Amino acid sequence: MFAYFVRVPSTAPPKLLGSSMGIGSMLGRRISQTVPQRWRSSLSEARASAAPTLPASFLGFHHRFSSKYPPEVIPQFQIGEPAVAAERFVIDCSAFVNTNSQSLGSPVEHPEVVEKMKTTFDATGLVQLKNTGLRTLKEMEPWARVIIPEPQTYEGGANARQLLEQNVYDAGAPSQAWLHYHYEMAYLQQSPVSLGFCCSSALSGGRGRTYVSDGLQATQLLMRTDLGQKMKTKGVCRVRTLTDAEKYSGKNEHAVYNHWQQSYMTDSAEEAEARAREQGLEVEWGPGRLMMTRFSTSGFEYFPKLDANLLYINPGDDHIWFDTWPGVQDLAPADRPIALLFGDGTSFSLEEIKLFAEVFDRAGTPIEWEVGDVTVLCNHRFAHGRPGYAVGEGEERTLGVVIGPMFAHVGALEGKWLD
Repeated sequence: MFAYFVRVPSTAPPKLLGSSMGIGSMLGRRISQTVPQRWRSSLSEARASAAPTLPASFLGFHHRFSSKYPPEVIPQFQIGEPAVAAERFVIDCSAFVNTNSQSLGSPVEHPEVVEKMKTTFDATGLVQLKNTGLRTLKEMEPWARVIIPEPQTYEGGANARQLLEQNVYDAGAPSQAWLHYHYEMAYLQQSPVSLGFCCSSALSGGRGRTYVSDGLQATQLLMRTDLGQKMKTKGVCRVRTLTDAEKYSGKNEHAVYNHWQQSYMTDSAEEAEARAREQGLEVEWGPGRLMMTRFSTSGFEYFPKLDANLLYINPGDDHIWFDTWPGVQDLAPADRPIALLFGDGTSFSLEEIKLFAEVFDRAGTPIEWEVGDVTVLCNHRFAHGRPGYAVGEGEERTLGVVIGPMFAHVGALEGKWLD
């Protein structure tokens, strides 16, 4: 497998590269015009001008899309063996499938599978049902609810998700986009405890597989580096901008990520701001009712299950999230809707972002999809992501997403670091 990122040695902690690089241009045209001065940050000259050598496998897929700005970081998702062995989280349900219906049926019919799901999830933070014979999202949703008994609505989220079934949303991202590892809704003061994925259509040849990254292993790797110590000291800040749907009525939305009306489920700017502030965000408004939010955090979150501070920030919070996103990828990096900064307002260098992405890749595990598969992950311990994929004529890939109950962030606790 092509390894694009700066390597994390297995012995001495690496020093960050490029620490002597100068600071160049401000965050950019739209950001500098609309985001308050105190929210701005500088972008290293090296990062603004870097022209990375991209993996051949990525270029072979991505060549059909036009982008003015070459991707800065292409995630590998997995380096080496899977971080979590399949036998630790996969449950083969073939022995429980009804011979007449050729289906697993409902959780009520199989208390032994329910119990195995719970014990597996409790031990690992990840569980997947395989060979279920289930066909529809409506049939699969009750199995996701074994771990997620009280699903939540997707309010305040960054992606434009659509409701597919009761309690089940679509993925909200274009198939072409390479989705960096990320924790769901970690950019808010409250985030889902867990996420469920239900597969009602799948692609052949491993296309469309999901990957999960073990936050424990990623945190251990990061804290052996200067970057980890820098994040521990400075904290981080996420900046996000959402457009006004009314300004785009009847217009081309090719380069639009999400409108605040859809994200906050209201047409009232006052109500949207109130809901954002309830989620711990600072809010200001720019020209054209552009909604700008800022969320400052330690970048780590105490996880009681492991009695340790785990990473709860990811490179997908940076503008590289849109490196392969149709439409938005054609915006200059500084003009994209999100930015990841250190807590003091300075930006991550390209080398730091590469290193940050690699620690997640080294903790990665693939999740293969077949129709009927149900996967639930702990959103506190596991980040998730996927490569882009092509869908041929007559093919579909459909994953329904079930969002678990929210937990309130407490940040990092003293004495609970993994360094």
